Amino acid sequence: MIRTLLLSTIWVGLAHACQICLPYPEDTLLDRLIAAEAVVLARENSERPFHLESVEVLRGDEVGLELYLPSSTRRMLDVYPQRAILCSREGEEWEQLAVFKESMRPVMEDLISHSWGGGMKERAAYFAPLLKHEEETLRRLAHLEVARAPYPQIRKIEHAVSKQELLQFLANQRMVEWHALYILLLAQMADEADGEKIAQRCAILADYHLTTQLSAWLLCYLETNKEQAISNIKEWYFSEEARSPQEVGAVMQALSTFGETEYRGDVIVFYSDLLQSHPEVLESVLLDVERWSVRELDDDLKKLVENDVSLRIDLKQRVKKHLNSGVVSEPDARVEQFQYWWLLVPTSVLLVLTVSRCKRPA
Repeated sequence: MIRTLLLSTIWVGLAHACQICLPYPEDTLLDRLIAAEAVVLARENSERPFHLESVEVLRGDEVGLELYLPSSTRRMLDVYPQRAILCSREGEEWEQLAVFKESMRPVMEDLISHSWGGGMKERAAYFAPLLKHEEETLRRLAHLEVARAPYPQIRKIEHAVSKQELLQFLANQRMVEWHALYILLLAQMADEADGEKIAQRCAILADYHLTTQLSAWLLCYLETNKEQAISNIKEWYFSEEARSPQEVGAVMQALSTFGETEYRGDVIVFYSDLLQSHPEVLESVLLDVERWSVRELDDDLKKLVENDVSLRIDLKQRVKKHLNSGVVSEPDARVEQFQYWWLLVPTSVLLVLTVSRCKRPA
């Protein structure tokens, strides 16, 4: 209780509506729309209760549409006759995607007609203005799409939401799993007073060994007060006090992401110190050394391999391979693709974008 009060009183704002946790979706709504061969709007079939029928085709055709209409959705459609269910078909499989409202039509038609050949960066640029859309479905979709962008692009997002809206959202502890993206956006608009509160938040997380959104808050701290943050991170997490693997992992993730900015040199200096005092971080550091193709840490790596007999054989081999190569090999594309996986944590409480496969029971 004390921990919750300490965290919640750093910023005080308005609470949003309670969200219901649902299963983690493998794809976003846009991913489903891109893959779909057919997209339709559907309502209850007047001749077949509890079954859907197409009322408008947005892409392809309505052939084979056979979806069961749950009682709760049926009641909602009765109360709001202007709404419909957005459905898609990939291959022969139809599925329900979301509740469709007319206010969503311009965006939905745009999503369906666009080619989306520009990848995650293009998608993030498109969706950033939708973070404050009036419709919940589109706000949540925008959150997921922007969160998947490379961090340097997220840093460039300005005025996607106002600071007041952002702080109100962060004050809602019921939405804590959605906070990461907004924490990073806060770093781009924080003033001196915000910076002090960010430092307080990070101190509390360190004091109580908490890991909830730890990577995001530490990255925000690094962005708003680099010198102080680096000094405190060293003291908090790499002193004599024992820290859990989860804590250390979160710290290394924050440092790695900060290294994607113009401050990579500061991160490399930090890594150099860590390799000398905390060789257990070698694997995390080595990933960045390989991905960034940097040679500044070669001497530290060489000393570590020569002097630390406890290192795993596979890590020693990777270090030696790096040291013996004039050019660092290109990193696995999957490392780059999933570098920002921790920003997707909010999807564990996704409500309106979760794909539900609703069919008539056998």
